[in-house]
Amino acid sequence: MRANCRHLARCLLVYSRRWSCCPTRALFPLLHEVELRFSQKTSSQQRYSFLFLHENLKSFSIASDAQGLKYILRSIPKMSPRLESIKIICSNSIESTSDDLVALVTELLQLREITISSHLLSTTVLLALAKHPRIATVCQDSKDVTNAKIPGTQYEYRFAATDFQSLNYLRLDTALDDLTRWLYSDDILPSLSRLHVELRDKAPHLMVRDCFSQIARALPRIVGLTFDMYTHNKAPSGAPCDVTFDTFVPLLKRLSLTSFIFDHPDPLALSDLEVGRMAAMWPVLATFSLGSSALYSDPQSHLTMGVLLSFAENCYHLKTLSLNINTSLAPSREPSGESVFGHYFETLNVGCSPIRDAHVASRFLAQILPEKAEITSWDGGADISNTGASKALKSALISRSALWLEARVWIKTLVRARLLQEERIRQTLASLVSRLRVLESENMKLEKELFC
Repeated sequence: MRANCRHLARCLLVYSRRWSCCPTRALFPLLHEVELRFSQKTSSQQRYSFLFLHENLKSFSIASDAQGLKYILRSIPKMSPRLESIKIICSNSIESTSDDLVALVTELLQLREITISSHLLSTTVLLALAKHPRIATVCQDSKDVTNAKIPGTQYEYRFAATDFQSLNYLRLDTALDDLTRWLYSDDILPSLSRLHVELRDKAPHLMVRDCFSQIARALPRIVGLTFDMYTHNKAPSGAPCDVTFDTFVPLLKRLSLTSFIFDHPDPLALSDLEVGRMAAMWPVLATFSLGSSALYSDPQSHLTMGVLLSFAENCYHLKTLSLNINTSLAPSREPSGESVFGHYFETLNVGCSPIRDAHVASRFLAQILPEKAEITSWDGGADISNTGASKALKSALISRSALWLEARVWIKTLVRARLLQEERIRQTLASLVSRLRVLESENMKLEKELFC
């Protein structure tokens, strides 16, 4: 069971009239998951959070300002000692917040997952988490956080060799210099399998390549990597970024990834051949996304639909693929009938890929997609006024959205038609094989009669 404070606001109002002090017992003792959100105007009502805390609670999420958090942080371990997952979102910070967080982490012995606002993950809090024997997931949440650092607070990533023995997923909101400095150190996380990085700054090719080299050296066992330069830098520069195939070579040579996501606000200028090589070198991919959030003009989009065949042929376990492909260009390769995505495949995200003829794109894609696969694209509902795109590009984005919507309908129809045709062919072949076996049997009988 889950609770969201918006759905239970009426209950809180009723009980706020009946209690003039903080409640002392749980009102919802059967809940396993609770999510509460308070604005600055209602943070004083956070004392009613105690209504949702009880000893069997497993997951707790709270969003408030620091003044509101002081009502509850210290009480969470006492009232809900069996928490396994906690999320703390804070719009600001006060001096006591760090001490409260350290006490919370130390006392919640069953804690496995923690998500906290970026500026709250100080060195002090991080070291407390590093000593926790069960922590498997640590995430910085950058939503509504303008500055990831509070002046006067240390944010170094420092670990001893025995720290974080159970950590397998780490999500950081950081600057490239801070990340690279940590990777150059000897503070290796032996159990880490997935790393998610949101960079506060855009970086040129050589710096990104150097960072990838250090990730591959320091964390050779990771199987999932997200490298996001888009979330905090959404405004495009107007020119393609200088990231090349060579940027990714250190990762391709040393890591065997099942998930790779690379996002940048500027278009990537990679070819079908180069992206195809990435698919061939990472055959166990389940998720692959390459620059799908950027806004591409037609001349900036170089990948053709032919690149999809490389993933269909090499990545049999692929579930999700996100690429910007220019369906207006002639495909570098045509479907052969054998290059079809496997039954694991679920989603092809084309973002705002250029498209001029929905029928042309549909006919190609319908030959390689399984029936259950979904096509997702930019839906046109987002506010594009603040994207930095030119008027011409904004108009093109709206047109593309409508064409991809039409293409999705055609693809579903054509895929079903292809599967029906394939089934008819299978039935015809099965019938022919059966008939051939009957003829062979009859032929054997005739041969016996002739020689007897």
